[in-house]
Amino acid sequence: ATVSSNELPDESDSAAVQISVGPNYTITKTVTDVGGEGPTGTVDAAGDVISYEITVENTGNVSLTGVSVSDPLLNPLSGPTGDDGNSILDVGETWIYTGSYTVQQSDIDSNGGGDGDIDNTATVSSNELPDESDSAAVQLLQTPGIDIEKSTNGQDADTAPGPSLTVGSPITWSYVVTNTGNVTLTDIVVTDSVLGAVGTIASLAPGVSQTLTMNGTAAAGQYVNTGTATVNYGGKEYTDSDDSHYFGAGADLSLTKSVDNAEPQEGDTIVYTITLTNGGPSTATGVQVTDALPAGLTYVSDNGGGAYDSGTGVWSVASLASGSSMSLAISATVDVGTAGSTLTNTAEVTVAGQPDPDSTPNNHDPDEDDQSSIDLTVQS
Repeated sequence: ATVSSNELPDESDSAAVQISVGPNYTITKTVTDVGGEGPTGTVDAAGDVISYEITVENTGNVSLTGVSVSDPLLNPLSGPTGDDGNSILDVGETWIYTGSYTVQQSDIDSNGGGDGDIDNTATVSSNELPDESDSAAVQLLQTPGIDIEKSTNGQDADTAPGPSLTVGSPITWSYVVTNTGNVTLTDIVVTDSVLGAVGTIASLAPGVSQTLTMNGTAAAGQYVNTGTATVNYGGKEYTDSDDSHYFGAGADLSLTKSVDNAEPQEGDTIVYTITLTNGGPSTATGVQVTDALPAGLTYVSDNGGGAYDSGTGVWSVASLASGSSMSLAISATVDVGTAGSTLTNTAEVTVAGQPDPDSTPNNHDPDEDDQSSIDLTVQS
C-alpha cells in the first residue's frame, strides 16, 4: 500500500500472504454389470460382457490440463462426461468414462491368468501430476463338463432291445462327445466296454461336439455295450458314459438224422427220423428241409400231417420257436435188388426265413450243422 501527500514524498509498505498450490486428482474404477447379472455377477462364459465406469475427480485447488485416461482392456473408452467444454479438469469437476470388455475363451481357459479373476487397470495422466491408477476385478468361474451319446446304426438305443439287426450284418457305432462346460478340454479318451479303445480327441472347445466311430458285425441275441468319455482337467477327472443296444435277429438251425435199422434186408420197412432244432435267438419261420429218398428206397408214409411232400422231398416248417425242436419220421421200404449196397440219405435246410449265424441254406456243405446224412447197408 502507498500513501501520498502535498508536503511529502510517497511512502509504501507491503504484506505477504503465502498461497498454497495443491493440485490433486483421484481415479476410481468400478464394475457396473457382468453378463446382465449386475455389478456382482460372475464370468462363466466366453462372450460375457463386463461393463465398467471410471471416475476422475479434481480434488485439488488447481485446474488440471492435458487430462487423459487409458485402460488396456477397454479400447475405446467413451467419455468423458462432466467436462464443461474447456477440456480442463477444473477444481471440483468430475469426469466419467465408460467402457466394456467381452470375455474371451482364453480368459476362461487360463482362469483369468491363474488367479480366478479378470483384472484390469485404468490410469489417469495430466500435465501437472504423476499418473494415478485404479483396478477392478471380476470373479471368473470354471465349470468343466463332458457328455457322450452312443448310437447303433444311427439309433440312440439307450434301452434294450434297440434296433433289430440281421446276424452278420454291418454295424457302425457312433460316439458323439460334447464339451458341456465352459473351458477347452484336451486329450479326451473315448473307450468302449466291449470294443476297447475308440480314440482320443485332442481338443474340444465349449459347446462343440466331435464324433468317433467303430465298426463291427451283428452277433445273435441281445447285445449291449457302453461308450465312455474321460478327461482330466485341473487335476480332477470328468467322465460320462452311455449305453447302446441292438438285438441280433437270426435262427441257428441244425439237423440230425437217424434210422431205426441201419442194416435192413430187401423188402424191410425202415424209418428215418429227421430232427430240426432252432438254437435261436429268433423264431425261425418259412423253413424248408429237403430230404429226398435215395434210389433203392420206396416211400411209404410220414407223420408230417401234410407238411412233407414225398414227390419233392420237401418238409415245410412254418414256425419254430427259439430253443425248440421238431421231428419228422419217414417210412420207406428197401427195394429188391439192393442187397449188398449202401444207401445214403441226406437232409438239408434249403430255405430259411432268418439268417443262420453258422450255416447257409442249400449250399450242400456237409460240414455245416444244417445238413445231416446217414448210411444204411442192405444185407445180402
